[in-house]
Amino acid sequence: MSKRIICMTMVLLLLFSSTVLSQEAVPPDILNTGIEEEVKYLLDRNIMSGFPDGTFKPGEEITRAQFATIAVKCSGFAEEAASSMGETGFVDVSGDHWASGYINTATRKNFIQGYGDNSFGPEDSLTYAQAITILVRLLGMGEEVERQGLWPANYIEAAKMTGILNKVNANAANICTRGDAALMLYNTVRLMEGRAEQDTPEQDMSAPIIYDMKVLTSANVTDIRFFTGDDSFNASEDRVYSITRSFKKADSGNLNTEFRIKHPQIEQRANFPLELRFVNNDEDFTESFDVYVLIEPDTTETYREVNLPWEELNRWPDGNYTLEMRSGNMRIGFRTLTLYTDYTAEINFIKEAETLYKQVYGTEIVDGASTENYEYGNSFKYGDYNCFALEIKIAYDDPGQDIYLPVTFRFYDSSDKLMNEYAREEYIFEGTREKIISGGMYWIAYKDLKEKQWPKGRYKIRIYAYADILNAQEILLAEESFRVN
Repeated sequence: MSKRIICMTMVLLLLFSSTVLSQEAVPPDILNTGIEEEVKYLLDRNIMSGFPDGTFKPGEEITRAQFATIAVKCSGFAEEAASSMGETGFVDVSGDHWASGYINTATRKNFIQGYGDNSFGPEDSLTYAQAITILVRLLGMGEEVERQGLWPANYIEAAKMTGILNKVNANAANICTRGDAALMLYNTVRLMEGRAEQDTPEQDMSAPIIYDMKVLTSANVTDIRFFTGDDSFNASEDRVYSITRSFKKADSGNLNTEFRIKHPQIEQRANFPLELRFVNNDEDFTESFDVYVLIEPDTTETYREVNLPWEELNRWPDGNYTLEMRSGNMRIGFRTLTLYTDYTAEINFIKEAETLYKQVYGTEIVDGASTENYEYGNSFKYGDYNCFALEIKIAYDDPGQDIYLPVTFRFYDSSDKLMNEYAREEYIFEGTREKIISGGMYWIAYKDLKEKQWPKGRYKIRIYAYADILNAQEILLAEESFRVN
């Protein structure tokens, strides 16, 4: 690992360990923006700051002086900046300017430079191109990137490769917002942390990163396998490989993947940037990990392992996934796998529950809202009600913890043909011993009902628990019939 990266990492660790995480709420103006986690991460660690009124103002601009200051602090040169206060050599930055020390340090470290007219533009709004350039240089990649093409395209490509631009849609010439600056800073800081954690015999971040598209797009990833067990590099004991590639989520440890990259020969050892993109085939969900595979000269095949922490994977939705190995914006390998939550304990708990009662009721829905007009029974007069429901009450011992209880309501006609179904999430809460579950169907939910009322006939309602849950056994909680006369 390079001294530069060690320095950055030590400063970040010191900064983070000495900062008590804020217990305050997330700034109200970033709620439901999709950047809550990233902004709070930066605020808690004093990498960025909010405004006195408690807001973050993600849509506002950020200045060149402000971002240069953030870059110097992240890179571990704050003390040097404090001793560098004074003349800057820029006509628009006086020696007593609040950021003069940071600007002197940032330009001396080549994180950012001034304009050709001997000015710096400290109050100028930062562009995306400028922000990306600073962050790529923070990672120590500036010299290598400079050889790969023209600015800013070369830096933008490097930012995409490394993951700096994850969740960011940047137009190089546009003014960078505080929200996008936070996203890019978060991605960069996590990369800096990750480099310290991943500096193993298989990854040496002092080696350059490969940007040659001919090398990146001609590579091929093969022999992708997943295993659980010992998560240490090159360890073969205690590994459990899965032929079906179906994995139960765990409370700790890792799911690990191993693979081989077949690639052209290179002249010197270098890091091959690889994106591990997990795409949920059942839901609109995608997550990525960026790794660097150290390629030795005069080789055409490289083996690599990657540890995927369950702490992260447990937040993903259950389902069937495709792991896409991507490089240079091309898919160079893939493998499918399944992640699921084990609900065996919850299912066994529900099986022991006692049904105290079950009863059908009819009710009137007007303008999408239920009215006070309802009746319990199993026989109803045609036209009285346009919605029928089944209500049950179950009893159980105190579970000692909250229990996730997904329920599905299914409605059948007289020939036992499924008319409609819908699912919703319920919970049994710690300290409770009884629960009422109720669900109904409005006539308009069934497309074959031409009338504006339920046709005469016999119907059936069933309530299931854990139906359509991956690798779970569904439970029939209740079944009841009724008739419309």
